[in-house]
Amino acid sequence: MAATRDRLMAVLQGKEPQRIVWWPRLRHWYDVNRAANTLPKKYKDMDLGEVYKDLDATPRELGEEDLLKTREGIDVPAEKIVKTVKESGATIVGLSALLTTNLEQIPIVINELKKAGLRDKVKVIIGGATVTEAFARQVGADGYAKDAFTGVNLCKKWTHLKS
Repeated sequence: MAATRDRLMAVLQGKEPQRIVWWPRLRHWYDVNRAANTLPKKYKDMDLGEVYKDLDATPRELGEEDLLKTREGIDVPAEKIVKTVKESGATIVGLSALLTTNLEQIPIVINELKKAGLRDKVKVIIGGATVTEAFARQVGADGYAKDAFTGVNLCKKWTHLKS
């Protein structure tokens, strides 16, 4: 346990850890420090997925390794999402909108998935503070989640995993 604590403390202090094991608070640390603009210099231009990769950590928030193929971050262009789906063979795409200004991106991503011939091969789940079930239906998403717990359960249902 001390080694895990030492590794985490190194990250929080902006130092280089040897290796960090999965730590559920890494997301919270990242979100809080990004919002306060206090991330260590090395991580300032990285999204959370890149921080996980850099730390050789494993983001397993959903509890099933295969369920979460990739986490790309924020403000990701639709083309990059489509490319990631093609390369990874993902079967579920999760999109979130925290602000109303982000809502316009969701139908763009869904449209790009259609153009690439992938829409029938993936389920799209959306959520976030500004998303509603009505909006999800309007843009053609397969599912809506009011919170992370609901979203995980819906994804597990789609992949036939036990909740």
